[in-house]
Amino acid sequence: MLIYPAAFTEQGLALINEFGEVITANEHEAKKLFACNATCPDGKNVIIQKAVPTLIKNCATPAQVHEVDTSEYLKSGGSVFCMKQLLW
Repeated sequence: MLIYPAAFTEQGLALINEFGEVITANEHEAKKLFACNATCPDGKNVIIQKAVPTLIKNCATPAQVHEVDTSEYLKSGGSVFCMKQLLW
């Protein structure tokens, strides 16, 4: 699970931490680069906005990280998750 901890209350964080491993984004990567807008469609590959080195370092294993340029989507307040269309 990928989160920006400051976006949650203490009670919310306690509930989130019950689900297992939590990867946290720093303020710059979360607020300016929408790093938490990443997606992991298959549980093995994480697709994330480029230029988020701290977060990538934190989630590099066991997942394979793929950086993409979503700079145009960032202008409208979205990133990777907003661009996906999963087929089931």
